[in-house]
Amino acid sequence: MIVTIADSLREEGINLGINLGINQGARGRTIDILTRLLSKRFGTVSDSIRERLRGAEDAQLDAWLDRVLDAHSLDDVLLEPLPHP
Repeated sequence: MIVTIADSLREEGINLGINLGINQGARGRTIDILTRLLSKRFGTVSDSIRERLRGAEDAQLDAWLDRVLDAHSLDDVLLEPLPHP
């Protein structure tokens, strides 16, 4: 079978799109889970907090997930690390 450059690029693009979709789906699921945990623990999660979750980097979402069970308040969970000089 002869594979053209166009076929190869098309397949590469499809694979890239699939991987991107999977990653975005996992990220959305992480945000949904964090929102549910915050709401169960601290009550209603405001729209501004939901927006903050959606705009956060993956590492920040992970840090917030790690804090949600031990924190005494929503502010304790969403504490931002101090920037390094």
